[in-house]
Amino acid sequence: MSADCSCKELADRHGISTRTIYHWIDQGLVPGVPYQGRQTRYGREPQARVAAIRKLRKESVPFPKIAAMLAKMTLAQIEALTGIAPPQAPAPPPAPPPVAPPAPPPVAVGPVVLERWGRVALLPGLELTLREDASPVVKRVAAEIAERYRAT
Repeated sequence: MSADCSCKELADRHGISTRTIYHWIDQGLVPGVPYQGRQTRYGREPQARVAAIRKLRKESVPFPKIAAMLAKMTLAQIEALTGIAPPQAPAPPPAPPPVAPPAPPPVAVGPVVLERWGRVALLPGLELTLREDASPVVKRVAAEIAERYRAT
């Protein structure tokens, strides 16, 4: 069974007119669908019923008998009659990738080196971080940045 289709697509697929489909809807042989102009779509059941009616009419089964048969049948039975396979269940989503175990805490190797850092506030929410033992060139660049961008 294909996806939802328009009345014209359904009629063309079965070699009948759209008026025939509307007539079968009026007769209760095919369920009506909410009218949405050219966007009106016919789903599984209307498509299966039209296919069943066409098959049974080709076998010269009269409409009253078709109506009685379809009234007693489930959608799965109608699809089986027409040879339409019911839709397959969607494949399950792929399994999420395995979660890597948390990284072990860092292990100190050799002597620990402590560094002292200073902060220079430039603007609210913005600061410059400077290692206290920085070279004179780095300290000069930091001072120029602070002078230029510090809030007054």
